[in-house]
Amino acid sequence: MRKLSFLFAFILFIFCKSQYHDVANYSTRNTPINGLKIKTNLPFSTFQMPSIILEGYAYGARKSIGIIINYYIYQGEFHAPTSQISSYGSFSPKITLANEDGKVVIFMEDKIYFVRFSVRASGSENPEYYKNWSIVDEPLYGDKRLTLPYKNNYSEIYNSDFNINGSLSSSIDSDEGGSLTLHNPRKHGNTNHAYRWVLYNMTGGYGNSLQFWNYSLDNTMHSPRLIISDNGNMSLPTGKFEAKEVKVTTTPTADFVFAEDYQLPKLEEVEKHIKDKKHLPEIASAAQMEKEGVNIGEFQIKLLQKIEELTLYTIELNKQNKELKKRIEKLEKQK
Repeated sequence: MRKLSFLFAFILFIFCKSQYHDVANYSTRNTPINGLKIKTNLPFSTFQMPSIILEGYAYGARKSIGIIINYYIYQGEFHAPTSQISSYGSFSPKITLANEDGKVVIFMEDKIYFVRFSVRASGSENPEYYKNWSIVDEPLYGDKRLTLPYKNNYSEIYNSDFNINGSLSSSIDSDEGGSLTLHNPRKHGNTNHAYRWVLYNMTGGYGNSLQFWNYSLDNTMHSPRLIISDNGNMSLPTGKFEAKEVKVTTTPTADFVFAEDYQLPKLEEVEKHIKDKKHLPEIASAAQMEKEGVNIGEFQIKLLQKIEELTLYTIELNKQNKELKKRIEKLEKQK
């Protein structure tokens, strides 16, 4: 019985493998000048949706090659929604399909030193389509071009680890861009429970930025919580910020108040400004702060400026008090 099972498995393996045709092999120790073009014998027509497999190794990148290409031609164009790549290797070059002289070509743009790989293909009953393929180093000059997206989907494995000794990349051509999603099934409440957090690399109407969004299970909560702009600015659209220590570095400080030529405002002018404006001079009003926010660094300097001005007023008042005390003492002695 065991021998029959093994024989059945072996026959099934041979049968599955026979569905693919070995169409081309490539190996070079050089670095491509233009890129590698796989010149197929598949006609640029709508009758087929072939599967093409590339397997090998890119020594210059130190990465294995395992790529499955599928495409469909509809109304004289590569049909973007159904034309794609999935990769089971670590090498993921930019791949573009094109029509050259009525035949489909596959162009790998990455110029990597010392690449070797084999090509298998299936999808048509006509064996002639799998003959006379070649792989050459030459520019892509065909039309009807389509750069294929990588679309790998992984099934959820409950309570398991997924370790990567290298880099993780997510790329989507949209305003939301590539994203990374984190779920927690225990956060199943609908109010103020972020069942899902998503990290986006955004553009367009969202602004050029890295954004952290969270979503409740019923999607009533869906908004950005942290935005880091490409220019380095950061914002918390909602919520509070808490830290044990925040260091703000900015220049200049408010020491200019103590300069000899500093014009200290007269107290009468300050009093009039307060009566008219209901806030200190050079300090924004409460309404303006609520509307435009506050620059913490500049605000701290302004507050320090007012403290230093208050110190000068106090010093002057102390001098006047001492002078007044001397006069009082002198008058008392004359009695």
